[in-house]
Amino acid sequence: MTYSRNIDQIFVILQFLKELIFSNKMGVVSHFVALGLGVYSGIYVAQNYEVAKVDEPSVVIDKLKRYLEEILKPKS
Repeated sequence: MTYSRNIDQIFVILQFLKELIFSNKMGVVSHFVALGLGVYSGIYVAQNYEVAKVDEPSVVIDKLKRYLEEILKPKS
């Protein structure tokens, strides 16, 4: 009895993994491939080109706030 139940549970888990990995809606594998390509590209560019340093998040947020205030300012 428990053997049959275990087989059923394993079957359900395998079906779930199959849908997760090979689904038509960009499965997990394709997400990892995209992430890997992005990491590899970033490392390649950082090693072979002079890339400017990125501002700290607080500086970027301040710039964004000033930009939005300028755009959303009521026009007289």
